[in-house]
Amino acid sequence: MQFEVIDQVPYSLEDVFSTMRDKLPDLIEYLPDVKSITCDVREELPGNKLKLVNKWMLENRIPKALAKFIKPEQLGYIDHAEWDNDGHFVDYRLEMIFLSEYIDVHGRNYFTAEGDGTKVRLTGELNLDLARHPMLPKFLAKSITGQVEKLVLALVKPNLVKVNRGVEKHLAK
Repeated sequence: MQFEVIDQVPYSLEDVFSTMRDKLPDLIEYLPDVKSITCDVREELPGNKLKLVNKWMLENRIPKALAKFIKPEQLGYIDHAEWDNDGHFVDYRLEMIFLSEYIDVHGRNYFTAEGDGTKVRLTGELNLDLARHPMLPKFLAKSITGQVEKLVLALVKPNLVKVNRGVEKHLAK
């Protein structure tokens, strides 16, 4: 399942890009659905690129149908990102804390100057393979796949836009 979110931030490309890349943990006060963001890896790469690994822990919003499969402390993901400083984009892969071997979320986010602001185009793909889970009967895996897809996108998509609002508030200070 592919997804895309296009948003506008009323600050310069360089300010938005660098804030998003370097100040993510500072934005936590503007992200009510996020408990914490910690940067576990920051590594300069050849070609003016930067590798970041951030761990996001989210508030407990587990649907009843999934509560017996997912514990509140599993609500989060590890964001593996490679930032291209010259091209102003980031390639990412999200490793879910729950069912990580059965859920694949990856994509590319683009940042472009537009007028006095920045256009942020967030793209990605979500792939689920719950039928491989040894504890889930195939019929159950098929019936909950849609719910898990909705949960994963509900965890990820709103936070993508909320981060942009956090960037605005942070830059307004």
